[in-house]
Amino acid sequence: MLLLMEVPVCLFIGAVASRPRDSYDWHTHDSEELCVVLEDSTTIGHAGRKRRARPGQVFWFRQGERHGYWNQGQDSPRLLVYNFALRKPSVPWLDRIYRAAPAQRVWHLSQEKVQSYARLFYQGQLWRSRREEIGTTLLDLLLFQLLSLLEQGTQSVEAAVFSDEDMRVMRWVEERLWAGDWNAASSGLPNYDSLRHRFAARHGLTPIQLLRRMRLQKAQLLLLQTSLSIKEISSQLGYQRQHEFSRAFRQQFGCSPAQWRKSPQ
Repeated sequence: MLLLMEVPVCLFIGAVASRPRDSYDWHTHDSEELCVVLEDSTTIGHAGRKRRARPGQVFWFRQGERHGYWNQGQDSPRLLVYNFALRKPSVPWLDRIYRAAPAQRVWHLSQEKVQSYARLFYQGQLWRSRREEIGTTLLDLLLFQLLSLLEQGTQSVEAAVFSDEDMRVMRWVEERLWAGDWNAASSGLPNYDSLRHRFAARHGLTPIQLLRRMRLQKAQLLLLQTSLSIKEISSQLGYQRQHEFSRAFRQQFGCSPAQWRKSPQ
């Protein structure tokens, strides 16, 4: 029987649609991080050195381990990032990964597994955005399933419920996270009016509502991983006034940006 204390606790889940020459230099976190590279290659800093990472590779960076990424030339991968807390696990296979040397915490997924992983990941983002109480527990269990998929090749969460149309919406959202246009024009989503009704019926949010919430989740990532001021973060996310950003953040997460940065929850 799986005890909840053995399940990783999700702190942040998000996707980065990187651009050529993007980089994030060597850094550390006070949390665990799982990162999967999709669609294109990049250079990943891992185990003290830089290495080329191909699409489908997954890295687990332990708390306090230095890591980073650097796009070269026209590199423009998507990076799926999971930051989480994990007590010393008692599940044998998870404990084995937890104790492993950095070189043993790198996987290469088949295309089929990449699709399964991505669908589970985006389902987790939707749960996080909806911020349902039951969704928080489901998100932690989902992370456990993703780790299980990496280590054992098993998958007990049904990924097929997340449709190809849902995947297109998630990619559309990723590409607009940094745009300052709060009207969030629906260009890039054909037949938007009918699509938004179908998407909302399945997930409880329209694509534009999801975009607004995921921008706030992006703020969590910046609070967690950078030293940018709250004013700088609010500006990057398209807010004209810092207090508007702080109010929206509190409404979404129940605390101020400064409180969340001090104690991620």
